[in-house]
Amino acid sequence: MKWRLFHIRLCCLLFVSCVGFVSCINDSGSFSDDDNVIDEHECLLTLNVSLLETRAGVGETGTASKERMHSLRVVVLSEATDKVEVNNYYYLKNDGESLYGPILISVKPDGLKSIYLIANEESVGNLVNMTGSGTTLSDFLKSVAVESDASTFKTGITEAVFTVPETSDDTNSNIPMSAVYQIETSTADGGTRKDCGTFYIVRTMTKYSFSFRNDRVSGLPVYVKSWEISNLVTDKAYLMPHFSPTAGGYYWNSTASEWVYFGADWTETGKEWKEWLAKVSDQSNIDPDNPSADENGWLTCYNIPAGAVTKKFQHIYKDGGLEIPIDGAEHDGGVIKYLPESKNEKETNPAFEGEQEYFVNVLISENGKEYKFDPVPLPNLRSLFRNTHVRVYVRFGQTMKDDVIYAKIIDWNIWGRVEGELRPEGNE
Repeated sequence: MKWRLFHIRLCCLLFVSCVGFVSCINDSGSFSDDDNVIDEHECLLTLNVSLLETRAGVGETGTASKERMHSLRVVVLSEATDKVEVNNYYYLKNDGESLYGPILISVKPDGLKSIYLIANEESVGNLVNMTGSGTTLSDFLKSVAVESDASTFKTGITEAVFTVPETSDDTNSNIPMSAVYQIETSTADGGTRKDCGTFYIVRTMTKYSFSFRNDRVSGLPVYVKSWEISNLVTDKAYLMPHFSPTAGGYYWNSTASEWVYFGADWTETGKEWKEWLAKVSDQSNIDPDNPSADENGWLTCYNIPAGAVTKKFQHIYKDGGLEIPIDGAEHDGGVIKYLPESKNEKETNPAFEGEQEYFVNVLISENGKEYKFDPVPLPNLRSLFRNTHVRVYVRFGQTMKDDVIYAKIIDWNIWGRVEGELRPEGNE
């Protein structure tokens, strides 16, 4: 049996670049400002740290605890001296934070600073590419001494790969997050406070959730036995995002009717790609369907770890399946899956270089009989970069020939039904 497909539209592109921040946080969530005198040989950087959806006005409502920041590590590198200048760890109280600050940190005003931000380091077990057995992310970060070689740290953290258990949704592990920024300082900043504004951290995982509705004329419940999505990376992830050759992708130019590449130097909006992606997120929260996902664009020029396993990911419901009664209501799928970012490039007739493709399938039981539908592509889902939330809504129609799948990329913590435009059967 075949599904009729519904168009994916971009509700919120959940990636905010691999830009990072600088900070100095105490357990209360702010830095003491008792001393207003700043040494003339120091520069005091001030900033706030935020998850992406907070900047769009969503805040912490609906965000699961494991999806927030529970600890924060800030490592500042001096590019001028090639030394580690700061390595601070901060424990965040309460039930995790989506927005944190203000934060102050003191640096030497001697040129370019690379500032690495890592949240929830305790959730990362053994790093699969670090020298020595039993090396955890916390072990590695704790070993980084101030005044040690910056290049050694940079290489280690950039290439850090961690394993992801397939039961990650069933544990209490908080999702690792990361970002890196560069801030320019000069001798003119000595003895001053430099306001860096708000910076954003990105989750290393992608997120998948389902919901179902039963409109059968038979009046009988439908039992969802399982759902599956093909071509997903299931076992490992980079801690930091990896771009190749530059951080870019493609967007649809409706005027010229063609796909256009954008890279790190793309300036159509007067912003570099990092700022542009943040702007896309804001637009999508205001009006999910204007512009469309294709017009906003897809980030595709990134890498996944060598040897990462790409396969069909399946969730099986226990005890006879998830019952969907015939009550006209949408029912949550009862489970959320967190998996690494994926990159399954489309082999046949890609719209542009690097376009990706993923397939979804559902097994149901109805009136004592099981039915498995033909796998169908998630329409127009052209990239699965980190921090993306794919929400799938399945409606069982009056008869099985009326069954449909809707799907959207939505804000990380938004729920509810997702719908789109009907697409003809068989039209990818």
